[in-house]
Amino acid sequence: MKLIKFNPLFIKLLAALFAVVVAMPQPLLAHSDNQTQHDQDNHQNENKHKAESEEHDDDHDEHQAEIKLTDAVAKQAGVEFSQVQGGEIKQSVQLFGQVVLDPTQVSHVRARFTGIIDKVMANTGDTVKKGQVLAEIESNESLKIYRLKSPIAGVITARHANPGELTQQQILFTINNIDQIWVEFKVFPSQAAKVNQGQAVFIQSNNQTIRGSIKHILPAQEQKPYLIARALLDDLPQPIQPPNLYPGLMISAQVITHTETVALKVNNKAIQEIDGQPVVFIKQGQTFTPTPVTIGLKDQQYSQILSGLAAGQTYVSTNSYLLKAELGKSAAEHSH
Repeated sequence: MKLIKFNPLFIKLLAALFAVVVAMPQPLLAHSDNQTQHDQDNHQNENKHKAESEEHDDDHDEHQAEIKLTDAVAKQAGVEFSQVQGGEIKQSVQLFGQVVLDPTQVSHVRARFTGIIDKVMANTGDTVKKGQVLAEIESNESLKIYRLKSPIAGVITARHANPGELTQQQILFTINNIDQIWVEFKVFPSQAAKVNQGQAVFIQSNNQTIRGSIKHILPAQEQKPYLIARALLDDLPQPIQPPNLYPGLMISAQVITHTETVALKVNNKAIQEIDGQPVVFIKQGQTFTPTPVTIGLKDQQYSQILSGLAAGQTYVSTNSYLLKAELGKSAAEHSH
């Protein structure tokens, strides 16, 4: 067997090359481990900064959701407060109508016997009592003077009598008793199912609320496409004359169609909307917090609160929009 002889220099070169190959992976692996650890440290730092940022944003939102306001400033701005409590929600429909006189309280006065008017003691606009003398007339039959008296108490709205005139059969005086006032409302088909006899009616006139009740529901004359709801008004302001209520005046009214007792309600003026959510500003000392609420039934003045508030809490019932504006102003200033 013939042996192969290698050059000693070639053997040294192979040995050196092997040493280099063996040594190379160690630094590379070490570098990879260091890089991984560095990446992990960076990721942890990013998470930490993100958490701190979110915590800062939460603290900012919580801070911005409050408004500080002294009682003196609130009073000067017209901000008023009420207590959250239960009560009635009165739902209604709006009707339009006209003030009319009670037909049983209108008198057209004529002379009992034909004759010549001798004296006239009353004039248009005078308020007269029942039995008060209006005129003296000389009868054509007996040639005696007799007195023409008012059959009812009321106001003389028309006079067609002067001394020396013949009475004939004409109306000499028209007297209206306006102590009772009626309103005839038009009730259209879309409202007819909700409006019934006996329901309460509320009318606003010269900053006064006048209550009445529906006494009759009648078909309209001449086959008009609506019903007539006749309401008698109670607790009328006195005197009943311009600028209060007078025959022919066109008015609107709210007719109560449904009444329900609820556990919690607030004034409608208290409710504002922030980010699409209805809120009510709750007062705690000098701090006001917009509190989200869930609304149920509503009427012209109050809203039922299904969730978000508790009985006895103090809330902003008037001019709450000022607090909403201040809240938006504070948020805008912080964003800059």
